[in-house]
Amino acid sequence: IIDQLEPGMKIHTLKIVDHPFSTIPPELCQLTTLTVLALENTLLTSVPPEIGRLSRLVRLDLRDNFLHMLPAEIGDLSQLEMLKLGNNNFDILPQQLWQLTELSTLTLGHNRLEHLPPQIGQLVRLKHLSLHINLLTSLPEEMEYLTGLTHLRLDHNNLTSLPHTFLQLTSLVHLRLDHNQVNYLQPALGNLVNLTELALFSNNLQYLPAEISHLYHK
Repeated sequence: IIDQLEPGMKIHTLKIVDHPFSTIPPELCQLTTLTVLALENTLLTSVPPEIGRLSRLVRLDLRDNFLHMLPAEIGDLSQLEMLKLGNNNFDILPQQLWQLTELSTLTLGHNRLEHLPPQIGQLVRLKHLSLHINLLTSLPEEMEYLTGLTHLRLDHNNLTSLPHTFLQLTSLVHLRLDHNQVNYLQPALGNLVNLTELALFSNNLQYLPAEISHLYHK
């Protein structure tokens, strides 16, 4: 299919799955009308700077590859609403990623991230954030600005506690904290009144605060 791509072709959606190539072909980065691009399980090891030319992208799916970095030009995709980077080898992300303030879904699960920068608080439109199966030991207080979050996966990390500002995330419906090292939960967690799923198993908790008891009956 790559051989059939030509500059000027008006393609809006392109999905390639299980077709191996190590980097995104130059021809693809000339398809400037693309709004949806999915390159899933294609053995990608790098993303060229030319990805920034695809400024109309709304959805970008690069799951299940071998990526460990992104070019700064990722920040040029200012219309992105969904970015899926799960199951890669990321241990660091470019600062420009946090400029993508239209994002409502960001999946970073199954990578090698050890920390999140404070700039994550700039993604104020986020509703779905997946950070499971990483190496996180803490979360930045600036997550308090993500007040629109409804789904948050933090399971399978090395977290020992949550920042006190975390309690501002009152829109949360699904929260997974299982398989961490959390040893204390703040009673104010009970203020997250919209929660319908709270997973806490496989932690170091000795007791649960009474203030979250109403969550047991949802």
